Amino acid sequence: MEEIVKDNKIEFMLDEEKKVTIKSNEEAFSMYLLGIVKNNPEYKKGLSLLDLLSDVMDLYVGSESYRPTLDNPLRVNIRVHGAEKGIEDHTLFGFYHYVLDQSLSTALFDEEITEMPKEAIQMIEENAIEGS
Repeated sequence: MEEIVKDNKIEFMLDEEKKVTIKSNEEAFSMYLLGIVKNNPEYKKGLSLLDLLSDVMDLYVGSESYRPTLDNPLRVNIRVHGAEKGIEDHTLFGFYHYVLDQSLSTALFDEEITEMPKEAIQMIEENAIEGS
């Protein structure tokens, strides 16, 4: 039996031409993003969508005292609808690589997925060992 994934979804206009749909398995994450987009629309104008989402991820994990790990990362699915490129799907994962890390690491994939691929986890772990 396949596991059912429950996501929380919000939609907003990134600019006059691009509509963005964001889904996350963390209900409160969507509320943090919605709060920034609705209450401070000027904030998103100077940032790329990736920077906006990274900032909200940092705010969310810090405010909620949430420590996502490489094995259980924060997941954000992104769908951008635009006239220029059509529909683009991406997935952004956020995690703390080490127990004492103060900054969130991220991994971006150019498709909608619900789990980080095992090969990507292995590559991140191998690169961390080489960088030590």
